[in-house]
Amino acid sequence: MSTTIDSSGDPSAAGRGLQPPAESEKPPAPGSTRTPSLSKEETARLGDEIYERDVRPRVEEAHRGDYVSIDVDSGGWAMAGDIRAAAASLRAEHPQAVNVWTVRVGYRAIQHFGGRPLHPTDAERRSILDELTAEAQRLGLDY
Repeated sequence: MSTTIDSSGDPSAAGRGLQPPAESEKPPAPGSTRTPSLSKEETARLGDEIYERDVRPRVEEAHRGDYVSIDVDSGGWAMAGDIRAAAASLRAEHPQAVNVWTVRVGYRAIQHFGGRPLHPTDAERRSILDELTAEAQRLGLDY
């Protein structure tokens, strides 16, 4: 917040010396919408770049399955156990965030459709390996 002083040098003469925050400093009004300044593709590209460079090395091991929302303009990010909480946390820290990209830690996509996740579990990996080994032995391959 800035202070104004009138020509007499007395800040109290200028309405106690305070000006309302500039439009760009004001948090958004509840329910208001702002238009992203970047295309969806550019937001995705920048968001993935920031995630891979700055976020992933710090969160991949301990936070698999959590959500990370990234403000691609500032590089700020927030993480939570669900997508809405991650977005709310980011907006609390960066109220002017408009170009936001969200990723799920350890996954290629935020959600999947169908009966199984995009990444196989350890048990599924062992089962696949066992099937491949059995098939290789059946075919007489040196595996």
